[in-house]
Amino acid sequence: CLTGLAPALQSARTNLVGDLKADATAPKRQRLRHIFITAQLAFCLVLVVMAGLFLRALGAAASVDPGFAVASVDVATLELSLGGYTDDQSPAVAEQLREGLAGIPGVRAVGYARMVPLDGGGLGLGGLRRRGASGPGSSIDTDWNVVSPDFFAALDLPIVRGRGFTTADRKGVPRVAIVNERLARA
Repeated sequence: CLTGLAPALQSARTNLVGDLKADATAPKRQRLRHIFITAQLAFCLVLVVMAGLFLRALGAAASVDPGFAVASVDVATLELSLGGYTDDQSPAVAEQLREGLAGIPGVRAVGYARMVPLDGGGLGLGGLRRRGASGPGSSIDTDWNVVSPDFFAALDLPIVRGRGFTTADRKGVPRVAIVNERLARA
């Protein structure tokens, strides 16, 4: 828009023919004009190539299988502290919300998590070390999440071996962890 403003203002002059004749005799102005036009075309070409690469990457990202259902999943973010709930009250409120949503006709499963999958954030454990291993390569970088018992069912994410979470896995009992196959292999 701004690059076309100067030529538009110049063309609005009344003595256009005289200016063109005078411009033809000024090689320095011609050279500078050619440099600007070349730079503008090069910049436009770079922008078009970048836009094409962005669209290609966006298409590739949209076709990636995350390993769980995304088509039939609705996501909502809740900040219970804005409603005046304390951290101690939040699990009970979240469970009441889950039960209410699960009672809606047509809803197959409702789960909640502290972090939305593939959101880019994560609650990091830091580097985990293999038992008895030390040195470089012994650390496993992991993220973790806090989820409800129905979280995996809501995402159609099967548990391959072992068991899922239950309501009995709350405070006061030994902690339970579900790991993915990649972490289990590591």
